[in-house]
Amino acid sequence: MTKGHKWKFKARFRRQAYVWHGTAIACKRLQEAVSEIKKVEKTEPVVAAEGVVCLMERLWPATQDIDSSSGALGTTIYHTLHTLIPILINAPAFIILGGFGNSDSNQASTCAYRGPST
Repeated sequence: MTKGHKWKFKARFRRQAYVWHGTAIACKRLQEAVSEIKKVEKTEPVVAAEGVVCLMERLWPATQDIDSSSGALGTTIYHTLHTLIPILINAPAFIILGGFGNSDSNQASTCAYRGPST
């Protein structure tokens, strides 16, 4: 995990950050988080993918107390994930090939670079 990037949305998505009537503000904060991640993705796709994971980890604990009977929060979360999952999938990464689970194996593990899909 890369160090150094400070996500603004982290402070707004802490545990139980929104009360039962916080649908509107939570939806607004989600849209801001998506904008922040998409902005970072233009220059640093791996850092943006880490931001996606960080937001997903914080999403449920922050919004668990909201009573969103209108469905607005659910719709916003759906669109948020629909927008952010491709960022996570398309981030370049190193994949370890071979050598899993067998420490006695003489096969050396190799790494392959998987760049963004086109």
